[in-house]
Amino acid sequence: MAAGCLIALALSGCALGDPAAVDTEDGYGPSEEAAEPTPSEPAVPDGVPEDAQAAEVEEVPSAGTVRLLALGGRADGPLTEGESAEVLLSGIEAPASGECYAEEAADRAELLLRPGETVFVGDAGDSGDGLLAQVWNADGTWVNEALLRTGHAEFASMDDATDRADELREAADGAEEAGEGLWTECAPEPPPEPEAPQEPEEPAAPEVEEPEPAEPAEPAEPEEPAAPDDGIIMAPSGKHYAAGQFCKHDHLGMTTQDASGHTLLCAFHDGEANARWKRV
Repeated sequence: MAAGCLIALALSGCALGDPAAVDTEDGYGPSEEAAEPTPSEPAVPDGVPEDAQAAEVEEVPSAGTVRLLALGGRADGPLTEGESAEVLLSGIEAPASGECYAEEAADRAELLLRPGETVFVGDAGDSGDGLLAQVWNADGTWVNEALLRTGHAEFASMDDATDRADELREAADGAEEAGEGLWTECAPEPPPEPEAPQEPEEPAAPEVEEPEPAEPAEPAEPEEPAAPDDGIIMAPSGKHYAAGQFCKHDHLGMTTQDASGHTLLCAFHDGEANARWKRV
């Protein structure tokens, strides 16, 4: 009988005197409590640095800022586990509220950093104004670089590793050359082209009325010199006539005196065609 009991105990896995093998009062198993699982960080996507810290997106206040809740699993991460912190995206300068393209940039940041999703923070450092860091989303997209590549932010100088800064600068330069986003929407209007100088107009010549040519006045006939009181006919020059000089037809038959006092007669002589003064 005793031997059969021992065999039954051996087959059932029971051991006499082992309290761990004794059923509890309710008959549902040992009285030991199960150990709590050790917390672990989410798996890091491809392209994300292995030392990046996981965090949960709480809010995206602007295109260049994100509020994160640090997750557990890393004691040496830039964020304190279980606490919220505002992180500035390093290497970018996004439009502030009220500036050109600010709404579009904020919308783009919210698409990349959805509240409630897990992101990864790396290359972090304190700038004095807050924690600067590179951020990757759950898909492994490098958010800082993505905002620059689509023209939703400009490159800002940074003290991070040279390789990281060069990649960000290259993304910003490519967006500028392609005219992406704010590089077109916020580009200043080109100054108007200077107008070609107009050639000065030549002043119109004043209209001058040409005077009508006056009809030439008929030369006035020389007035006969006044005859002396003694009735002597004088030449137009005011001198006495001399014998042999022509005389006017009006003086035919009339007499005058020459400078010597001799009497002269105006008459035709010897068949001449013109009358002359002849001494008589």
